[in-house]
Amino acid sequence: MYMIATVMFGLGTGGTICQILVEKRQQRVAQTQSKQR
Repeated sequence: MYMIATVMFGLGTGGTICQILVEKRQQRVAQTQSKQR
């Protein structure tokens, strides 16, 4: 039971971190595009 809880917690944390990284990348892309114009 503890192992399942740990795995689920790990997946949730990993997914959150991935989302934050993707959002930061999208912000960077938007900034570089606006500078080029």
